[in-house]
Amino acid sequence: MSNQSTVKYDYPTEKIYLPSKGHFYPKDSKLAQGYIDLKYPTAREEDILTSKKLIQNGTVIYEFIRSLIATVGIKLNDILECDFNALLIAGRIMAYGSDYKVKYSCPNCDTKSKLSIDLNNFDNEEFDFDKFTKNKNEFEFILPRSKSNVKFKLMTIGDMLSIENSIKHKSKMYKESGVDPSITTRLKQQVISINDLIGNDKDLFIEGQLPSIDSLKLRGYMVDVAPKLITDINFMCNSCENEEEIPLPMGKDFLWPSK
Repeated sequence: MSNQSTVKYDYPTEKIYLPSKGHFYPKDSKLAQGYIDLKYPTAREEDILTSKKLIQNGTVIYEFIRSLIATVGIKLNDILECDFNALLIAGRIMAYGSDYKVKYSCPNCDTKSKLSIDLNNFDNEEFDFDKFTKNKNEFEFILPRSKSNVKFKLMTIGDMLSIENSIKHKSKMYKESGVDPSITTRLKQQVISINDLIGNDKDLFIEGQLPSIDSLKLRGYMVDVAPKLITDINFMCNSCENEEEIPLPMGKDFLWPSK
């Protein structure tokens, strides 16, 4: 997953290779090199991880990774969401090691099991980069029902923070209506255009004219074209013997291990 960096800093660093390999970043971006140097966490990063304010406003993991970035010229907001997830795993390993113990409730019988996961076992998914234009974060998809042409991008951390802020600002209205706007809010941020509609016209199409089946297929394709670190694990319940592949459980011990 990572190798000792050859770049010289006043603190030890590791070169973390990105799932995107830098393919979708602009040519003049440091991120196009396909890796980021992260420094080893110190007591300062523990201050960040235990900050009640950062935990409450949901930005603690972003500030944690921001503080670890050692490559000059790289901004957190420019990092793709798919690459950030790999950096988060790497940051956790560098801070507390690869052994991750967590309790997980079986989805079949609800029995809690203690899992011991080696975070070093995760690897990047195989991805055919030749299908996509290098140094361009733009993709096309034809909606199956409406036949509309959609252009979209992979999300950056800046996009993710924008979405979270948008939902927070309108939280009172959403609580009153009981409607969770997460799907439309994310689509508005990620979609560049629909049949050349942009801006507010595009957003109105997403809210009122995008068929549910088209929305579902589009969101599935958006996931498929994003390079990723495979973090699914095999789980077998000791009680009911239910066996299945599950996403990595992100319990409180992931970044706040008890010992």
